[in-house]
Amino acid sequence: MRHYGCSLCRKQVADLSRLKASGLDELKEVDFIAIGSGTVQQGAEFLKEVNFPGAVYSDPQRKTYQALNFTKGILSTFNPGGLGKLMESFSSGNKQRFEVIPTDPFQQGGCLVVSPSNDVVLLHRDDFAGDHVEESKLLNALRSI
Repeated sequence: MRHYGCSLCRKQVADLSRLKASGLDELKEVDFIAIGSGTVQQGAEFLKEVNFPGAVYSDPQRKTYQALNFTKGILSTFNPGGLGKLMESFSSGNKQRFEVIPTDPFQQGGCLVVSPSNDVVLLHRDDFAGDHVEESKLLNALRSI
C-alpha cells in the first residue's frame, strides 16, 4: 500500500478484508501482510482503525518498495486514473487522513503473492494511485499455489 493516511489504501484493505471474510477455500491458508511507507506508530494506529485480517509492517525508508521496483512520482499520484479511483474510494466511505504525514506521498504500492516454496506467483506494481490488482487476478494467483 502507499501510506497509512491514503483513502485508496483504506479501500484496498477493506476489499482484502471482505475477500478474506468471504470464506473462499483458496484464502483459508493465506496470510495477508500489508506494508506501509509510514512510521511504526502510524502503522499501529492504522491497524486499530481498519479491519485488516493480517499483519501490518512499516517501511519508512521504502526499501521494500525499491526492491520490488514499485512506481514513484508525482505524475503517478496525480492523474485522471488516480482521480477516478479516489472518487470511488471517497464514495465508498473511505476517508483521507491528512494529519498522517507520509514519508513519501508519491510512492505507489502493489501486490506480491509468494508461494510456500518462496516462488513469486504474482507481482503487480500499481501504475498510479489506486491501480490495485484486480480481484480475479489475485484469486487466480492464489489458486495456482
